[in-house]
Amino acid sequence: MPEPDLNEALREEFNRWAEAGRGEEMEESHLPIVLPVLDLMKLTPDENVLEVGCGAGWLVRLISERLPEGRVVGMDIADEMVRRFGDATSGGFFDTEATPEDRLQLGALSERRKPFQDAPTPAGNPSAAIALLRLHAYTNDAKYRDKAEDTLQVFAAMAEQFGIYAGTYGIAATWMSRPHTQAVVVGEDQKAAELLKAAAAPFAVNKSVVHLTDSEAVAQNLPPVLAETIPNLPALKAKQSVAIVCTNFACRPPVDSAEQLAALLREAISGA
Repeated sequence: MPEPDLNEALREEFNRWAEAGRGEEMEESHLPIVLPVLDLMKLTPDENVLEVGCGAGWLVRLISERLPEGRVVGMDIADEMVRRFGDATSGGFFDTEATPEDRLQLGALSERRKPFQDAPTPAGNPSAAIALLRLHAYTNDAKYRDKAEDTLQVFAAMAEQFGIYAGTYGIAATWMSRPHTQAVVVGEDQKAAELLKAAAAPFAVNKSVVHLTDSEAVAQNLPPVLAETIPNLPALKAKQSVAIVCTNFACRPPVDSAEQLAALLREAISGA
């Protein structure tokens, strides 16, 4: 009997939640628990935070209020979220969900819009494209990249007219045009800390860093490419910290020193 696909089961479960409107309920019920946890995290104003499984994004909003100089990105695998705000006819995303009442309203105030221009916060559509490209990078599910490409194409003809106000669109287009590079560090000791520092050091729009503890580096916690690679690393079985660099879902041999990791990342980023 085949093993269940846990990612697919999770996707289907949260699709049902989104369709029933339960995503909005979570903020009210989880807030008494989440606020003390945020205080314990002791986030500094310039930190970068990725929330995986953000749902409607209420926690992303809360965290972003605490990080005026940082950046917060939310990602979710619930396709229902795309269905509710996406324009299946012309592409892109609306700023509000369609309701039956919308069909009865007239005038500009009731018109659903597709935010594109940074004013000054990052605009919704290029931000959505970046989130979709990140999802593709983590899951290797082509539908996320296809949806991101469709979203960017909607605004391609007008982008150059907006200059600096199309900055987020430029970032999304850059990500779209370059292969994704991912550095994965496994371990919990001082060597792992050094590897993680080396992984985070070089900047690249299309680079992401994943840190896994020994107990987290198991197949059911990982996307397909990493699930085939990480749990089978000899260093992991020997309880040694290690790092690998993957580009476009092809992974290089593992390394165990910060210098080797830095060299691999320079090569991967320059080749992109």
